[in-house]
Amino acid sequence: MKNITILIATLLLGITSLYSQHGAPNFVTINEIKTYGPTSQYDEFIELFNVSDSTFDLSGYVLNSYNKYGILNKIIYKFPEGTHIEPFHYYLLSTTESTESKIPDAVMQQGILSHGQLILIDSTKTDTLDAVAWGQVDSVITNEGNPARYITSIEGPPVSPMLIPGPIWSVERDSLGTDSNNNFTDFRMRNYTTPMNSTDSLNLILPNSLTASINTDNSVLLTWKTLNTNKDLRFQIYYKFLDDSVWNVIVPGDMLMCYTSKDTNYFNFESSNINLSQKCQLKIKEIDFTQRPRFTKPITLNSSSGNQKIITFSLKQNYPNPFKNETNIFYEILEKSFISISIFNLRGQEVRSIYTGFVEPGTYNRSWDSRNTNGDTVPSGAYFCVMHTKHNKMAIKIILLK
Repeated sequence: MKNITILIATLLLGITSLYSQHGAPNFVTINEIKTYGPTSQYDEFIELFNVSDSTFDLSGYVLNSYNKYGILNKIIYKFPEGTHIEPFHYYLLSTTESTESKIPDAVMQQGILSHGQLILIDSTKTDTLDAVAWGQVDSVITNEGNPARYITSIEGPPVSPMLIPGPIWSVERDSLGTDSNNNFTDFRMRNYTTPMNSTDSLNLILPNSLTASINTDNSVLLTWKTLNTNKDLRFQIYYKFLDDSVWNVIVPGDMLMCYTSKDTNYFNFESSNINLSQKCQLKIKEIDFTQRPRFTKPITLNSSSGNQKIITFSLKQNYPNPFKNETNIFYEILEKSFISISIFNLRGQEVRSIYTGFVEPGTYNRSWDSRNTNGDTVPSGAYFCVMHTKHNKMAIKIILLK
């Protein structure tokens, strides 16, 4: 018996415009700080995190260190021209004395204070991306709440009373880089450090399997796969014109479906909301129970370039739907193909094979009499009709009412 788990993923609605210009709040956070290491007071690092969906240009920004009174201590680092952080990527700065095994993206000035503040600001000192205060500080940063707990901080005890705070502690945000403008609640103390650099960020990229096919009516069928076996998956589909920096979320016009084989998850989504008048790029964002997003690499689509595959079949919605005893399944084939059409229940079990074999180009209609392979009437409920060709798969949801 074939087992194909079929899932319905809810596509997040709405249109979101994302941009990477200077001035966008909370695009880059100061994500983790360590001021003292096991071998030296200069065994330090600062980890930044791009929490947005767009590449951020850090050219000209500076990291300033302030003492606990809010007085400038030194410029820790000035980002040179051409410094960028990709979406949901990290950027690691550490000193030459750092004993961390991770290779930093840049080497910074020594001397982050045990109690103090860091402010990431542009060269004109008008655009503050993020600011963090920790430990016993007398000057609270505007809009950043109370300081983060750190070592002998008077703001509260360590997160684990079983551990004695020591010089190898750091303060870190959660996995999403959450910034609610309250250092005390946004950061947690850690007695071990796992800084991330730009190489580590690659695990946020989905397998580059996203493909796009153009239907004869100029709608676009997107197909991709994920190795994520969690069944609570949500997706957003982003597009932008090639020359634009703004990514937009496609508002779905059809249901997004997933069917899972034994090893990999395959998804497809059909949309008529993609403007094919000029070259555009598409990418998929996946979110699971960890709430940490992952992206496919963007692909470029252009209907006039001739390099996109025109889809060779279309599975239409059955009629009637819902139905009581029998329903008709409509599909169109544009070139001779070997196809299979089957009905599956919600547990992923094949209920009935409707057709398997070669078909010539044309429009077809097959019926299902609500019976399984053994000829028994199946119970009321939701089922899926899945159609396979050599290169494509599509599915529709059908409802049986008794």
